[in-house]
Amino acid sequence: MKRRNREINVFSMSALDLFACALGAFILIAIVLFPYFPNIGDAPKVVASLTKKLSVTQQQLAESQQQLQECQANLQIAQTAASEAEAVANKAQAAASEAQAKAEAEFDQCAKKLRKKFLLILMSWESSVDVDLYVRDPQGQVFSYNWKTHSESPAKMEVDNIHGPGNEIWLHPQATPGNYEVCYHFYNNYSRQNSVTVSGAYITPVGRRGIPTTTVPYGNGTAMKHVATIAIDSNGNATLRGGSAHGTCDVFFDPSLPPKY
Repeated sequence: MKRRNREINVFSMSALDLFACALGAFILIAIVLFPYFPNIGDAPKVVASLTKKLSVTQQQLAESQQQLQECQANLQIAQTAASEAEAVANKAQAAASEAQAKAEAEFDQCAKKLRKKFLLILMSWESSVDVDLYVRDPQGQVFSYNWKTHSESPAKMEVDNIHGPGNEIWLHPQATPGNYEVCYHFYNNYSRQNSVTVSGAYITPVGRRGIPTTTVPYGNGTAMKHVATIAIDSNGNATLRGGSAHGTCDVFFDPSLPPKY
């Protein structure tokens, strides 16, 4: 019996077809990616350019870091200066508040002293007669044309007119608490009239207050009228009280006193 020839084919048509497809796919991918492949011939230049840019970038980064450090240092200095300024401002504000409180306390103290400091009593009339002002202080001392001052008191009859129209003024520069009695005396009747209209006022550091206008009769040169009592309290406040028919004014007048002319 004759033996058959058996041929072994390494590459069949199927294998060739597979290889052809793979080669085609590779060629297609290579064409698509071709623009992204670097120019190997220009590689040294590209590397040098990139190196130069990297060096410039690193230098700029170093400069930026230095500037940042300088800014941080300046910020720290500014914050320190701001803190010191705030401390100085707080200290100044505290000193100003303390000074203001001290000034207000001194002002209140001065105001209290000022309220206690003076009392001025004013009397005036418009007729051509002579009217006298009498003031009796809390110590019982009487001030008038004939007792203008007393050694125990700084008060004084400052103005005395002997012929109207005129006015008379009594001043106490350091009025002590108590009652100050005010009286008018129709002393001399030049114009032969039966009475005279007299107005008055008292002045303290708080201001001026009026004493009610009153009519003082004439009676043989001895007519005296109690018109008001001014009460000064311990705080220097003044209160006006109305006068009585005579009050203690009758004890002021002494017929034995010599005339003032």
